[in-house]
Amino acid sequence: MLQSISPNIRINHNNALSFSGKFQVLQSLFGERFHIPRAVHDARRCSKRIEVQLTSGEVEGGNVVYLENGKFLGVNHYFENPYEIFGVGKYVLKKDTYELELGKMIESSHRLDLAITESHAKGVRDLSRSLPIKIADRSPYINDTVYIIGSNGHWEGQKAIPATVLSKSRKLPPAIDSSAGTEANYYEIKSAILYKHRDKFSAPGLSGSPVVNKKGELVGVAADSYPNDWSKFNVIDLNTIKTFLSTH
Repeated sequence: MLQSISPNIRINHNNALSFSGKFQVLQSLFGERFHIPRAVHDARRCSKRIEVQLTSGEVEGGNVVYLENGKFLGVNHYFENPYEIFGVGKYVLKKDTYELELGKMIESSHRLDLAITESHAKGVRDLSRSLPIKIADRSPYINDTVYIIGSNGHWEGQKAIPATVLSKSRKLPPAIDSSAGTEANYYEIKSAILYKHRDKFSAPGLSGSPVVNKKGELVGVAADSYPNDWSKFNVIDLNTIKTFLSTH
């Protein structure tokens, strides 16, 4: 079932710079430097940090991935009840950080736990610099390296975080208090660098982050992490994403 709601969403476009080479890019995270493929580095422009302001006045953070024509893909549970979401829209330039408020509409699937929001800001310079994400042809295999591209306030800009695929896609047991995502397929990934620096990191706020392969192509969307291990994530798989996008 598709729904339409209008949230107040702000996107942070301040992607931190890194040293570049022809095929590899040196990235820094928690003071540690490591190389990522250039295609993955370039795909950071597809990922945007968002904030949703609730009617209670609280602000929730997450990430979305740019599709095309001002549309962004994220996780549905981020926009659903118990959060009461409202929205107006405006574009704000604050220091060197671009903040774009979205909220023209959201189309969502509760059972696939995916949602699309469409910008009502036209002709915004930084939107034109956003690259539409490329959709992969196939899902990753177990032991493949993938990259979570996102931010949750523990570092500046959108970072590409390497992780290893741990499982094949499968359904997850339904939560006791929710039917969200019950028709989606998920696979597990784990990030060694996040585990290594677990004392400096917490996972909340990375929901909705695109997960890409070494070519910078979308192979999943981060749904949630494990409460006892924030370096480990359930990822909505590629086939679920394609099923959702085919309805639009």
